[in-house]
Amino acid sequence: MPLGVISDGYRRILANRQLVALIVLLAIGVVTLFAARAHAATYSASPTAGGSICSVDAPCALDTALGMLKAGDTLLLRGGAYRQEVYVGASGTEASPIVISSYPGDVAVIDGEDRIPASDWGVLLLVEGAHVTIQNLEVRNSLWMGVRIAGDHSSAVRVTSHDHWENGILLSGDYTLADGCFVYNNARSNENCVMARDSWASGLSAAREPVGATIRGSTVWHNWGEGISTYEATQTIIEDNVAYDNFSVNLYLSDATHVLAQRNVVYATGAMACDEASQVGIAISSEGKEPSNSDITLINNAVYGTRRNFYYFTSDVDGMVNTLIAHNTFVHSTYETNFKILAGDHLNTRIVNKRRSAGGRPAGLLRPGPFGPHVLSQSLVEHAVRGCGGCRGRGGRSPARDDRIDGRGDAHGRLVSDPGRLPCAGHRDGSFRGFERHLPSGQRDGSRHGRARVRCPTRRRERR
Repeated sequence: MPLGVISDGYRRILANRQLVALIVLLAIGVVTLFAARAHAATYSASPTAGGSICSVDAPCALDTALGMLKAGDTLLLRGGAYRQEVYVGASGTEASPIVISSYPGDVAVIDGEDRIPASDWGVLLLVEGAHVTIQNLEVRNSLWMGVRIAGDHSSAVRVTSHDHWENGILLSGDYTLADGCFVYNNARSNENCVMARDSWASGLSAAREPVGATIRGSTVWHNWGEGISTYEATQTIIEDNVAYDNFSVNLYLSDATHVLAQRNVVYATGAMACDEASQVGIAISSEGKEPSNSDITLINNAVYGTRRNFYYFTSDVDGMVNTLIAHNTFVHSTYETNFKILAGDHLNTRIVNKRRSAGGRPAGLLRPGPFGPHVLSQSLVEHAVRGCGGCRGRGGRSPARDDRIDGRGDAHGRLVSDPGRLPCAGHRDGSFRGFERHLPSGQRDGSRHGRARVRCPTRRRERR
């Protein structure tokens, strides 16, 4: 046989060997998959049980069941109140997550009874394991924080978290998710605008250095701090949520980069009335933490009837950098101004909004400040909120094309709901009252895990 020539028979031998190798690899994969499934188990716990079997027919105590969890397992909680702190340290995998849920048809309640956890900034339900999903649970009455999702790739799905003294739900792990949650009446340490702990928390937040957290499809209301927020965070997505009647800012973006906030509905019913300047709609701010604000995209949101519908403020000189605010609707602000931006080192920021205003309040574009050629020009904001045609940016130059807005003026699709017809569905007894947190002036007198807070000594002070 000439050199370099391979006979047909030898080719068939090579092909057969490759086929055998492929079959062996597939067999190993199938065996591995079935082995993983064979080890997955379903456990059950009950608030009144004390056994150790932890089966659906013979549930055990919650702590016993938690200690048995491994990748791929499911824990079903029978209905009733679990009056204890809950810690989930076990981890699943991407292919075999751990799921903790109420038993079908039951409602499992984790109840702190306003007495636990006893330690400062303790958490009633803490998830530190990766690839863990908690779902269809109610968590209430923590003396400190309600739910914290600290494990990477872990989720809170359809969790109702309410009446905690501090945070309702905090996402602090990477690529964590809150989806379809109901979060209300948290941050009670500031109830009726009396800061018992010289600070306040948020209802639903992605904060403390998470990467890639998502807050989606949730309803957040009547919290005595911010409603939905992200701070000290990167790549947060906040989309398709409803936030209303939250004490300070309904949707708050602070010290964060590469944030996308889209298709959120924000409004106020007037239920909170501690102070005439409470209940900002959407705010972007700098509190002097890391990272500095940049690359924020705010598109297709609707804000109706808040005191200031949009507000930028800062505790230092930071401004909005590489920020796009496009095709949002800001309607019927009820105090001072509809759209307000304070001075800062603004850079490469575009504001292209459709806007309606009702009720006689001025449009309110910019608070006078030391604006110059190296920051956002006043003319850009003035023209932009009126339907920016030939807007000019820094130094009179036209803003660069932004691929986030297509040639028709849409930004990933138009908002279709009419904010002028938003429901004014107030909850509870209408007694919730709040005032806006103040920066940059004021007396610094408290911080929450290093996050600076500013309290204003009197109610008559100018609200910023």
